[in-house]
Amino acid sequence: MVKEHVENHEYHCTIVVPEHDKRTESPTFRAAKKQLKKDRYYQCWICGGTGKLEVHHYFAEHSQANTVNFDELKTLCESFDIYGYSSKMKDTEITSIDNIRNLMVLCKFHHTGKAGIHCLPFPFWISQRSSKGEIPIPQENETIEDTLERVD
Repeated sequence: MVKEHVENHEYHCTIVVPEHDKRTESPTFRAAKKQLKKDRYYQCWICGGTGKLEVHHYFAEHSQANTVNFDELKTLCESFDIYGYSSKMKDTEITSIDNIRNLMVLCKFHHTGKAGIHCLPFPFWISQRSSKGEIPIPQENETIEDTLERVD
């Protein structure tokens, strides 16, 4: 067994963001948020929290709206059908990144915070969902030592 240890990874990533429309909340997006609430999915998909929730475009970001292959997006959504909408809508095309099948509810921390999908490599981010307990990820303004002490 390997003893608990701290690994420090530093990532640099250059992404060319395609030209896209300014972000607005479309009627499709508003309807999807309403449906997620109605179906009782309006909680963080990772931790189940209900504070400071945000809806994340899971497989295709807003900035990719003009370049996404919607047939491939549909296939991705069907492969990882977190809320069951893809199986219910199997015969319906996806024509917008705001389609409910491409959305995931996350708390701010698991969306854009230190433990967020926009901040961690995917294997470390998603492993938080199946963790037996709290994964030691530093909170805002917290040192590694503080984090390890907090989760002990």
